[in-house]
Amino acid sequence: MQVARKWHLEGEQIANTDVYRLVDNTELNRLVVSTTTLYPSKHTRGHSHEDQEEVYIFTSGEGYIKLDDISYNVRTGDVFTIKAGVWHQVRNTHPEFALHFMCIFEGKRNH
Repeated sequence: MQVARKWHLEGEQIANTDVYRLVDNTELNRLVVSTTTLYPSKHTRGHSHEDQEEVYIFTSGEGYIKLDDISYNVRTGDVFTIKAGVWHQVRNTHPEFALHFMCIFEGKRNH
């Protein structure tokens, strides 16, 4: 068992670019729990999964998430359930501070 302290889990670094840092926890076999640090004034490129649902938990910072054609403001403590097939993108609107969120989904990461 691993405990998330201050909303951070250790694991395998999947990416570290000028846009974000992504770490997947490797403790579980059927769920992926990843933590993303989205750097100031950056955004994810957006994507969807035809057969995978996700939960996004915003743990620090402010910005917005776009689900299909609707944008929602996000801040610390917000949780979004994302159905399979819904296109989603996260944007950090702060010029100085990172936006942190956790993503939980069943299965394995499709690189």
